[in-house]
Amino acid sequence: MNLIEQSDLVLQRAEEQTQSVLRKLAHADPNAAEPEPNADLEGLAAHLRIRFLFPQFSAWQSQWLLVLYWERLALTRLVNTPQRGLPPQLRSRTEKTTRQIEHCFMSMVAKIRDLTSSVSLSPVQLAILDREFLRIPFQEPTECRPRR
Repeated sequence: MNLIEQSDLVLQRAEEQTQSVLRKLAHADPNAAEPEPNADLEGLAAHLRIRFLFPQFSAWQSQWLLVLYWERLALTRLVNTPQRGLPPQLRSRTEKTTRQIEHCFMSMVAKIRDLTSSVSLSPVQLAILDREFLRIPFQEPTECRPRR
């Protein structure tokens, strides 16, 4: 099994463990209804995933990674949102916000790289860290038309 397959398997297990904990928390009261997805649960799920993936991180190191997770999520959504058709003023604000978050994200990536240099991570953990936290996934445009 190669490193990508191993990291996919670890990510899948972390997600399963996270969902298991969230189900247990939601059903602590047998009369409770199925919880609605919300930001609090999403934040808890992200925190649990980080703890499952990087158990050797201290609490403060995990918090740094959690901040990076949220910055990455915001930046990913911004860069993958089509800008065509937006009013010029909104497009300008979106571009400015994207640049600001990109600057913060790159600064955090440098801090996380420094932080992880002192923690012993397995090759699979390094691959997951790089792929799931330190890079921005770009979507292919659904429609590419040459300009006339």
